[in-house]
Amino acid sequence: MASNDYRQVTTVVQRLGELVALLNPVRLVMVVAEVVKAIAVPPPGDPRALLALAAAYRDAAGALRSAGVDRAPRAFGDAADALVELAAAVRDQQNRHAALHKALDAASYDLMHVGDVPMLDPTALDDVLSAITELITGCVDVYTASLGAADRAASRFADLTGRARAAAAVSGGFTPAEAVRLAGLTVSVPGIGDGYDDGILGPAQLRLAGRRRGELSPPERAALTALLDRAGSDVERAWLYKALAAGHGLAELTGFADTIRGRDAAWLDAHLSLIGRGGAGEQDRLNIDIRQYEATTCGTTCLIVARAEADPRYALSLTRDDLAAAFTAERARVHDETNRLWPEALGTLPAGMAGYLSTHTATRYDWYAVDDTDHREISATLREVVTAADRGHPVPVLVGGPIPRHYVLVVGHSGTDVLIFEPTRGQTLRVPERDFLDGRLTDTAGFDHVQAVVVPG
Repeated sequence: MASNDYRQVTTVVQRLGELVALLNPVRLVMVVAEVVKAIAVPPPGDPRALLALAAAYRDAAGALRSAGVDRAPRAFGDAADALVELAAAVRDQQNRHAALHKALDAASYDLMHVGDVPMLDPTALDDVLSAITELITGCVDVYTASLGAADRAASRFADLTGRARAAAAVSGGFTPAEAVRLAGLTVSVPGIGDGYDDGILGPAQLRLAGRRRGELSPPERAALTALLDRAGSDVERAWLYKALAAGHGLAELTGFADTIRGRDAAWLDAHLSLIGRGGAGEQDRLNIDIRQYEATTCGTTCLIVARAEADPRYALSLTRDDLAAAFTAERARVHDETNRLWPEALGTLPAGMAGYLSTHTATRYDWYAVDDTDHREISATLREVVTAADRGHPVPVLVGGPIPRHYVLVVGHSGTDVLIFEPTRGQTLRVPERDFLDGRLTDTAGFDHVQAVVVPG
């Protein structure tokens, strides 16, 4: 669904809601005419074209697999699956729309005719009013389902975009050879890994690192090149680029480079991030559980993890000496910083979460409340959340029951599943997207309902 189609269908849903609220015998004739006009266009999409595109993706996957290419065939296969799913949804919604449109035309004719004579039939008012209200509701459901299918497809393709790290690196200014080399470097954590994107640099960081390198003066560029040349491996160089993307200057990068030079991949993985994003599992570093230890620091713990994911130099400040002591002190410090006016005993407000991430990462964050009983709102929100995660931006999500209660951190996305870090357990968990949409998160997030999100602005 193109963006203009998306806006058009959204407008139709809103307009139908306004019309059905005004539906009464006095305005009936005018309103019915507007309703018939509003639903004249079926949900957009061409199922045949979508299926043909899916077949093309499968053919491309087969050709690449035969040529010995590893990652792209899987991504292309996932794209084909998403297109097939969208084609089925579009066909179903268009068929439902056609039946509803035909029924509404018939009801409109009955209202405006007595037999074959074109005149208002007052005896039909009550029955037709009830029928038209039901038909309008059905049309709203169809258009809403159409938007939901578009959101799901967009989320799946955002996942594929997230895997295109090499393209992101090239767009940031790296040469193709540099881009391919950096994009293929991943974090390897024992026991973590079942298909999520675990690149050392996410797409957004690859793009930002390239741009920041390009903004350096010639002497600064030469100094950075010298640092990179002295690195002991491509993995070291990737971590240096990640620190550059986090906003560190040459003096800070020099000290960081000296500390990590010659370290093997296992040491770098253990010291330069706090969680593994490659899949579900227990999260610990250096025999210390990475989790929430106090009753009111779920948000604080999510912030520390999110910042460490964005900035390896910050992660190293915690892991370099005594992780247990540093992690305890950092929870207290961050909790104080984010709750200067709000009582700490009540946890952390979303505004405090957004402010902290905007201050301490290279990305500006905003927050907004979510009503997950509104299918349209939660569907669009989930689309935004997984798109951010696919680009490499962790997303704090506030969940609760009648009131907000707990933060979790969305750190990955693959297909129809979302990967969350749940701070109470100190685990990353696979959560089906459908659980977010249906408000069934108790088993994974502790509470059912999404009530706010903190997303890149």
